[in-house]
Amino acid sequence: MTAALPDTSDPDREPDRDPDRDANRDADRDRPFRLPDAVRPSHYDLDLQVDLDGASFDGEVAVRVEVSEPITAIVLNAVDLTVYEAWVVGADGGRIDAAARLE
Repeated sequence: MTAALPDTSDPDREPDRDPDRDANRDADRDRPFRLPDAVRPSHYDLDLQVDLDGASFDGEVAVRVEVSEPITAIVLNAVDLTVYEAWVVGADGGRIDAAARLE
């Protein structure tokens, strides 16, 4: 699942070029099932209702992450999951709605 974030960047601003960061992005492409190095989970809140007889579950998951550089998407593994909504909360506490889509 990809949570695509709205573009809030300044279109007239030149992008920062950091060779180490660019090398990390290349390494991230070689690990498609891992979060990029710029996104570090620090806390998980899980509220799951498990149906053992039906071999299924429902619930909510919140993941607190620290993001060390500007990003436009966070890709998560979501095989056989239905995602109803996704959002991020910025450092200022404001909610930013994200578009969840399966790829």
